[in-house]
Amino acid sequence: MTVFPTYSRDQLVRMAYVRLGLSEVGQPADDEDLEAIDIHVEPLMARLNAEKITYHVAADGTTITELDDPDAIPAKAFLDVAILLADAAKMDFGMAALPQDDPAKSAVRLRTVWSVGPTQEEY
Repeated sequence: MTVFPTYSRDQLVRMAYVRLGLSEVGQPADDEDLEAIDIHVEPLMARLNAEKITYHVAADGTTITELDDPDAIPAKAFLDVAILLADAAKMDFGMAALPQDDPAKSAVRLRTVWSVGPTQEEY
């Protein structure tokens, strides 16, 4: 069985920080900025789950939610979830849009990733 990596909440928040364009080479992330992003993690995950973006139906008909632990973000979704997190936090940084990413495309990619369900190796 193949084990796929997951990413932590801290890694997710730091990637959102980068996607917001707040990271400067060689400079540590500002703790207050990270906290401002972190408060959006649970609401974002709840929204993705409520919109049924991050679930699939197993062969036996069981619904499986794959984005229920903020400390275990699946690798296949990590970057897109980070982009959506950055989008959720952008107003806190006075931004109307993300500097380099399209959150709508990330949502579509997430729907695509989960619409096909897991591969046999993921069970």
